[in-house]
Amino acid sequence: MIAKTIRHGDSTGWTRCFNAAESGTISVDGKTVDGPPEHIGFMFQKDTLLPWQTVRENIEVGLALARVPPAQWTQRIADLLALLRLSEFRDVYPAQFSGGMRHRVSLGRMLAYQPAVMLMSHLARSTSRPRR
Repeated sequence: MIAKTIRHGDSTGWTRCFNAAESGTISVDGKTVDGPPEHIGFMFQKDTLLPWQTVRENIEVGLALARVPPAQWTQRIADLLALLRLSEFRDVYPAQFSGGMRHRVSLGRMLAYQPAVMLMSHLARSTSRPRR
């Protein structure tokens, strides 16, 4: 069973999840899956931001992957930045962020292409607000 390869705290399990099936078939919504489905978003414990790109540019990656027309990017990015409370940081590079802020940018990139299913590892802990 594929789910058995995914263990708590083991990101290598995610990779194993999408290796070719040894026998049988895997299907989602009645369609055979032979690689990561386009309608599934992934967000791992360690962010995967591109350090040479700003917050806005990192979110644009998700829009480009989803083939969203560039004319829609400005509004979609503004909406996501407002949702994630990152509007004032749109032109900041990831190296200047805390871990939680970096995860919010990663979340924004995933939400940009509006996946039907979102798979996330340890998200709640790393994006929570500091408690005082």
